[in-house]
Amino acid sequence: MALQATRIRRTLIAVAVLCAGTARGEETLDRWQDLDFTRRGLTLEELESLTLTELKLLRGLVFGRHGRIFKDPEIREWLQTRSWYVTNPGFGNEELSDEESSTLYANRATEARRHARVEPGDLRFIASCLLTDRDVGEHPAEEWRILRGEALAIPHAVFPANPVLQAYFDERYWYQPEWDGTVSALSPVELENLATIRQAQERQVGHLVLLGEMGDPRRPTSAPSRGPSCRQSSSSLADRLALRSASAARRNLVALREAAAGVASRHDAVEG
Repeated sequence: MALQATRIRRTLIAVAVLCAGTARGEETLDRWQDLDFTRRGLTLEELESLTLTELKLLRGLVFGRHGRIFKDPEIREWLQTRSWYVTNPGFGNEELSDEESSTLYANRATEARRHARVEPGDLRFIASCLLTDRDVGEHPAEEWRILRGEALAIPHAVFPANPVLQAYFDERYWYQPEWDGTVSALSPVELENLATIRQAQERQVGHLVLLGEMGDPRRPTSAPSRGPSCRQSSSSLADRLALRSASAARRNLVALREAAAGVASRHDAVEG
């Protein structure tokens, strides 16, 4: 009974903290609700003081002006409390202005720096960073699939063998597929990071991850205490890359084959 009571208290505290964060986010965003994001974007400096909850709701605000329907319950429920929000099932990212895209880019870049571990949507902001196992952390199965796919979607890969994964990236405003087969080669750092992500997944699930594998659905049990960092010494970076330089071309081919094979089948839980 005592253990059950403790769990209930902890749950109530967590809910109270979440509600407080959302309420504060609403208050902070009130001053921007009348801003015309199509004409005036927000800068990194303006976003720096926002919490992760506020940054998340700000994404909802920008997209919500166009009626985008979110799967994320926190964003969806917040938008439903806005008198101006009208859902638009036909929303497409081509409706975003350059200023809106700029705000969303700055917003996600700020979120990426705050995350305790690399999350879907972060890789394009840390493309020059050499990730460690600690940076990658642990993830549920659908996030592993999206992270591996994202590493290939950034250089414009397409996923004809996996329509669900293709649909997920088609919904991302930053994605620019090259259907004519012109895919940018992955850099040595990107190749290394893709290998690190795969190895981290293999350690979590306890076996070799094959191309197109569904993965283990269990939730992560822990997260690193700090976010990804580029504070690697140049010698450390050179040493790590040198170990893989001989096989870089081969792994680049494997990576592109993986894009064709498909590496995900679900995407409902992740948006950005």
